[in-house]
Amino acid sequence: MRAFSLKQLIVAVCAEGLAVAAIYAGILPRESVFIIEALLVLVIFFYTPNDAAALFIASIPFFLALPLGTYADNFASWRPLLIVLLFAWFIKEKIYERNWFALIRMLPSRIVPYEWCVLGIFALATLSLLVADNPVWGLRKIIFLGNTIPLYIIVRSAAHKKLEREKFIISVGLAGMGAAIVAALQFIIVHGDRCS
Repeated sequence: MRAFSLKQLIVAVCAEGLAVAAIYAGILPRESVFIIEALLVLVIFFYTPNDAAALFIASIPFFLALPLGTYADNFASWRPLLIVLLFAWFIKEKIYERNWFALIRMLPSRIVPYEWCVLGIFALATLSLLVADNPVWGLRKIIFLGNTIPLYIIVRSAAHKKLEREKFIISVGLAGMGAAIVAALQFIIVHGDRCS
């Protein structure tokens, strides 16, 4: 498996941002979105799960900005990629575990207090569906929040390594900058159209 350097991570995110901007500007066709997502899938399978997770985190603002279509839920495009990322992580990191019974038995002892609190909140939210006016809507929101759990599992498993922590911190910073740039561009486009 290959590994990203910090410089390569920054270059990859900048290239992705430029590609999304080019799609918005009409320089690249809208179908280029699927090429971007296909490249992310290749990164997930051919690079380490930690590097793929770092790139995924930094790419989150671009999932929101991807112009899939007028009636498409653009932000939902990250969910299939997250499932692929979790699958690749499991295959590369956990499939060769020899003692699954011992691993499952030790799992509760590895859960820290705040994680028990989060699990408790999810449990209460699930129980609240029994008395909810619209349980289907509530279930959709719980599933939406639960989508972040696979990413958290991958990040947590590698956070004890200094270099990996640095990559995750940088990826969060890049995601923040990307979100700010995307918001600014969308503001300019919307208000530019109104002015014209």
